[in-house]
Amino acid sequence: RVRPADASSDPAVVQRLSKHFKAGQVFRARVLQVSKNKKHLDLTLRGDLQTEVATGTKVLARLQKLEDPKGGFAASFRLQGGTKAFAHITELFDVWAKNPLRRLSPHAHYEVVVIKPADKSNEASRAEVSLRPSAVSGKALAEDEKRPAKVSDLKVGQKVAGYVVNSNAKGVFVALSRTVTGRVRLQALGEGFVTGETVCKLHPPGELVREAVVTSIDEATGQIELSMNKSGEMITIDQLSVGDVVSGYVRRIERYGIFIKIDNSMLTGMAH
Repeated sequence: RVRPADASSDPAVVQRLSKHFKAGQVFRARVLQVSKNKKHLDLTLRGDLQTEVATGTKVLARLQKLEDPKGGFAASFRLQGGTKAFAHITELFDVWAKNPLRRLSPHAHYEVVVIKPADKSNEASRAEVSLRPSAVSGKALAEDEKRPAKVSDLKVGQKVAGYVVNSNAKGVFVALSRTVTGRVRLQALGEGFVTGETVCKLHPPGELVREAVVTSIDEATGQIELSMNKSGEMITIDQLSVGDVVSGYVRRIERYGIFIKIDNSMLTGMAH
């Protein structure tokens, strides 16, 4: 068997194998893997095939499966030579796409760059790859498309974007990059009272978070706290005085009055 990625280095050929290969053609192939039990051979027709897929190598990859992005791992790939790989949800596109997984097609082939090679000593290890145009083709990045590589790349008050990779009673965890994740506490979601049971439904893995604000950074532990409140700081009842003008939305209507949820707070007021 010759896998598509091992048939040619040209994406156009790989995408239309039936046009470029016919029954009866003769090729010189190299054996990649032998399975004696199954009496099966994996072959390659590529003369440029690299035996080791090192960091920075640009290769053709077949999308095997779209994953549940919980934890950040979003897609599984098969590289040339049969190497298994995965891509983090922040490494699929440069733009912060609302539904990045919907833009990918299972079994299609993509040019990728190896970020981290597989560990040879561990058979279950997979390589890590990026599909981002900036990594694959050197596309220039807009300022808001840059990913923080480490905690020290961030500063308090900075607005950031990312994808939800987990939600539980401790908060909503947002991946700002493949190596940096921040937490939004439940009280900092800007949605009033949210329980640990409902937060998973409100903020599922894969959800895009835009313009969260960095509220604290602990470089020693790598912990980053974020806020999704509009100002990054919640209004408390002690900050309000008679005559202040606030904005909000109608939460409930009763015969004795209207309940209004105050924006950027956990406060609800009643208008008689």
